[in-house]
Amino acid sequence: GWRYVSFYDAHSRLFYDSPKGDIEYILVTHWMPMPEPPKPETNNE
Repeated sequence: GWRYVSFYDAHSRLFYDSPKGDIEYILVTHWMPMPEPPKPETNNE
């Protein structure tokens, strides 16, 4: 299936296809927050 990345604008409470907000998506069914970044590896020699 297709996956789209959208940006949420808290002021308008709408989802857009770019940070510029030029195309609005009104049929967003769900979203998920970004995962935590991986922890750096450490060498304890």
